[in-house]
Amino acid sequence: LLDLNRSYGIGPDDAVLALSSPSFDMSVYETLGMLAAGGTLVLPDPAAAKDPAHWADLIERHGVTVWNSAPALLGLLLDQLEHAGGPALPRLRTAFLGGDWIPVTHPDRLRAFAPGLAFAALGGATEASIHSVEYRVDRVDPTWTKLPYGRPMANQHTYILDPADRLVPVGVPGELHLGGVGLARGYLNRPELTAEKFVRVELEPGRTERLYR
Repeated sequence: LLDLNRSYGIGPDDAVLALSSPSFDMSVYETLGMLAAGGTLVLPDPAAAKDPAHWADLIERHGVTVWNSAPALLGLLLDQLEHAGGPALPRLRTAFLGGDWIPVTHPDRLRAFAPGLAFAALGGATEASIHSVEYRVDRVDPTWTKLPYGRPMANQHTYILDPADRLVPVGVPGELHLGGVGLARGYLNRPELTAEKFVRVELEPGRTERLYR
């Protein structure tokens, strides 16, 4: 969370619209991440919480600067803005997207209403404190069919391993493993699943690391 705030200059003058369910890990940024920056949390009216027109009104009325959601919710907002012809959202300057595959059209569609917006594609797992990798989408290559997955964030590690838990060379398929200070201890009262998913791997002679597979 602090890495995102540092990288994107999030501070006391920022505000995020709280759209994610508290049971969904993306909501952690809306509460802990924004409040750690001293910013503002804008809550939708419960009666209109699923209405994209209400979201657009709140963004404009309360000067929301940060969008944080799964791609599907942003898609609903974009459909609403395009159908209604706006409004323009000049104060919206950062978008954090994660939790699912991100359509390659999302960055440019959003920038049509928020020019100059910084768009971050985030990836990871709840078991590794939600976000492990980040890719800042400055420009969408017209040949792309998907956005790049990104690079490890601060204090996070990513490795591609083969079935024998050995590092694979660049270009060789393997399974993504996550590590770093954000790794969870395991699953509550599920020791077998914890042993299956959280493994200690010797990455090189004399150096082992606990990873989430």
